[in-house]
Amino acid sequence: MLGVDTARHSGWSAWARGRLIERGEVDTLNAQAVREVVAQVVSGAAQLELPAVIVLEKPWGPRSDIVAALGQARERWLVQWRELAVGHRARVVLVMPSTWRAAVLGGSFAGAPRDEARAAEQAFARALLGVDSIGPDEAPAVAIGYWASRAGKVGEALSKTSQRASLQAWTKGA
Repeated sequence: MLGVDTARHSGWSAWARGRLIERGEVDTLNAQAVREVVAQVVSGAAQLELPAVIVLEKPWGPRSDIVAALGQARERWLVQWRELAVGHRARVVLVMPSTWRAAVLGGSFAGAPRDEARAAEQAFARALLGVDSIGPDEAPAVAIGYWASRAGKVGEALSKTSQRASLQAWTKGA
């Protein structure tokens, strides 16, 4: 599963069986860099015989230009996903920041000001990973991936066969 904090400079996190595999940040204007991240996740899922899922933040914001820019960044991820994941559109999950923030950081962060939410994302990711520092876009991607690896909404995007395979993999990998 690939969790993405969608922006021009996107954070991403790769997860399998509820565990973080890798994380990073990428400039989405660099199509090759985005492609490499997507290829790595799709290949890893295939090797583990798990369904490949991408979870992206829904574009949102107080201004239409921000929403448009976020939508463009999301599309850059989806272009690579459609090509490399053989078009599994049903395996694309969009999530509002308020949804994953409330579940991961606590309900008070669902509508928290950006600075407060970013600080909480940083604290969560550093604690989860046991590191002293993490990239500003990487931290929310780790939190999104953490949410997604446990979210019923992600499970609903899978076929019944994929749900069973993923559950079996989860229990074997635990």
